[in-house]
Amino acid sequence: MKRFFKIAMWVSVFFLGACASGPLAAPPPEAVQPPSPPIDPVEMHVWTPPSDEALAARHRRQQVLDAMSSDLEKLFMQYADTLGEEIILENLIAYQGPQHHRWNALFWQGIDDVDAIHQANAEELNRSREALDRLQQQIDAIKQERAALRFQPDDYRDAIRLFRDARYQESIALFNRILQTEFPASLHDNILFGLGSNYYRLRQYEKAKTYFEPIVKDYAATDKWLVAHAMLGMIYNLDGQKSRALWILQKALDQKPSGEILDILTNLVRITQGKTPDVAS
Repeated sequence: MKRFFKIAMWVSVFFLGACASGPLAAPPPEAVQPPSPPIDPVEMHVWTPPSDEALAARHRRQQVLDAMSSDLEKLFMQYADTLGEEIILENLIAYQGPQHHRWNALFWQGIDDVDAIHQANAEELNRSREALDRLQQQIDAIKQERAALRFQPDDYRDAIRLFRDARYQESIALFNRILQTEFPASLHDNILFGLGSNYYRLRQYEKAKTYFEPIVKDYAATDKWLVAHAMLGMIYNLDGQKSRALWILQKALDQKPSGEILDILTNLVRITQGKTPDVAS
């Protein structure tokens, strides 16, 4: 696990590995998060045909947003690719912990019990092939159920590759299947972020929020916390909830991030305020 933490620090410049080039400050667990501001009714259900200049400005802002979104996704890709075989081994070692051994013992005890019943009734079962087949089917079903719960590292890597290849629906299906397994707890925020990013690319923003918001709420000590704020800020801005977007972005800036994530958050604030983004950053 010590090597795992060293690797996590080394990849802190990446999108999923680390959203900032310097150390990220996370709020203390006991800090009380301020409530979200209410949506300003003035900002709802109002539409005024924009001028050509406003449309051009929106197009330029959207290009910047798309570029930043691509940069965030590249960071996400780079972090996923740098997980390497060592973190997979660490996860597999963690999987072989006490809880796994207890479940494994219960599983094999169940198999032993079934085998004992089978031996005790061997003569009777030999006269009834149908009953013997049912017993074997029960054993196979137990094994299949157990196998379905086992986390496969290759599934996680494949879900990342599918996202990178823009096969978003397939990536979503595989990430959801991983959530049904006994996956390592250290991957939970990664899986949530992968699902949110897939739905964001599909422009299904409401679904994307359901995966980014748990990261903001429950994973303040992880390296996805600030990036999830950035993604939510973009989604709120696209939904026309500018005050809410500014609130979530300022919440991240209050943690004094640095490096590329600071530039992204700052530019998102400027865009949400209707200002020209700092393209040089």
